[in-house]
Amino acid sequence: MTYTVEVELALTVEVLDAMRGAPATREAPPEPEYVCLSVRLGALEVTDYLPPDVLDVLEADALERLEAAGAEP
Repeated sequence: MTYTVEVELALTVEVLDAMRGAPATREAPPEPEYVCLSVRLGALEVTDYLPPDVLDVLEADALERLEAAGAEP
C-alpha cells in the first residue's frame, strides 16, 4: 500500500549566492533578484527534490531575510 502524508519538518536553508535585481534601462532589460539555496533535512541535501512551489517560497523568504539584514545598522 502507498499513500501520501503531510508532515512538518525543520529544514536548514543556506544562501549560497545572491544578486540584487536591477531596474530596466534603455540599454538593458530588468534583472530579477536572484538567490541560490542549499536546503538540508538533517544531513541530507534535499534542494533538488523539493517541489518547485516550495522552493519558490523558500527563495522568496531568503530574499526578504537578506533585504531585512541589509537594512539593519
